[in-house]
Amino acid sequence: PPSSSFIMGTMVKVFDVKSNSGRVFKFNPGVVAKQAVDMVTERWPVDDFSDYGLFYPAPEDSADHTRHNSNPLLKTNPLGFWLAVSRSIDSFGFTERDCLEFRRKRRPVKVGFLDGTYKVMLLNETLPVGDLLREIARKVNLVTPLGFALAEESPSKTALRWLDTTRSLREQAVAEQHSVIFRMRFFFEDHPPSPKDTVALHFYFLEAREGVLKGTIPCTEESAFELAALQLYGERGAFDDRRKSAPQLDLDTYLPARVRGQEGVLDKLLKAYQSLSGVSTASDAEHRYVTICQTFPCFGLALFPLSEVGATKPFLLGVGRGGLCKLNPEAMTVECTFPFAHIYRWCVKGTSFLVDFGDYASEHGYPVLGLDAGTLGEEISHTMTEYVSFLTSPQANRSPILPVYHQHSVVTMALKITTSTCGRSLASVATFPSLRTASIPLHTRPKMVCFPSRNGVGASVMKN
Repeated sequence: PPSSSFIMGTMVKVFDVKSNSGRVFKFNPGVVAKQAVDMVTERWPVDDFSDYGLFYPAPEDSADHTRHNSNPLLKTNPLGFWLAVSRSIDSFGFTERDCLEFRRKRRPVKVGFLDGTYKVMLLNETLPVGDLLREIARKVNLVTPLGFALAEESPSKTALRWLDTTRSLREQAVAEQHSVIFRMRFFFEDHPPSPKDTVALHFYFLEAREGVLKGTIPCTEESAFELAALQLYGERGAFDDRRKSAPQLDLDTYLPARVRGQEGVLDKLLKAYQSLSGVSTASDAEHRYVTICQTFPCFGLALFPLSEVGATKPFLLGVGRGGLCKLNPEAMTVECTFPFAHIYRWCVKGTSFLVDFGDYASEHGYPVLGLDAGTLGEEISHTMTEYVSFLTSPQANRSPILPVYHQHSVVTMALKITTSTCGRSLASVATFPSLRTASIPLHTRPKMVCFPSRNGVGASVMKN
């Protein structure tokens, strides 16, 4: 039989945060949250009702302390939850002890950046993080947030927790007093932005500088001084020969630790700064900085400390646009690589992360890679999925350099057309780039594909 709430409707108290007052509303059966908001705005008019919604707070955060919220949905949403606009009020199972809040969807969020600055932005907390990325990008004049992500900053500011782009801040328990960091997580492009796109280029520069200073992007001593000189140029302009004394510099912000401890390091840095050439603007300096860093093997890699199952020696697993690589954690050198084109599948099983190379295992001597990932398995899998999703998207096809492909990759091929009679290939008569795309399954080995013609085999094309 239908429940009494379905017959009688739902009686629930709604508290208006702005006027600090409340009243009990009766919502008829089938009334959805959007209609309920319209009813509430008749009682408390607002300028833009689309910016308001109904919120179910956690008991300790409720503005009305006479009610004690205990809805089962709080188990998965400990900070409270917004009522989905298309969901009926009676489906939530509210009781007379519950209290909803009528409040603005936008709240101030402290957004941090890699240069140490913070901006407080009004963001719609009912939206998923993916939508917030686009809104933040618009506010900082960034054309596209491709490759960017939000991370929650720990109170000590020593650790980051990457946020899921499909869920809202509140659904991921990001409290209102916590700050989030807007930074690059995925390096999809194999070339830096143009010096004319100063905003995107600066974000790339900040990521590159972070890796160099922390040692996750190791470089030679010569490159370290050149990069530091380029950073100086971007901050101070060209070297001033008229300066009589050396500038006061915090070397921690220019050079990695292994170089800073050398004798006469400041003189070496100023000499590199003075001899710098081919740079005319700060954007040119940042562009050259990023271009140099992209030549290093570790640039753009997401690094995870792991060990192989049954082994005690730890190593770093790097995930980037080219696939996976295994690094020595002490020397930060790449020991071996596994391109995405050679990976058949992967999965997380308990604390283990398994990689299957399919037919390529025997061909290249790959084992079934079993890694003791602890709690990092899901994050590794997500990182790989993001790269594969991009490499199989139309954006990747616009890249000037063909990326490494994965299952069902979209690639542009150069076809070499040859004539033949009786199935024998003769000299090629034309070579031209094909404007068509082909879907190449992961497990497919390179093989010859024959196109029929009137006299037999007409053309031989190397598939991939």
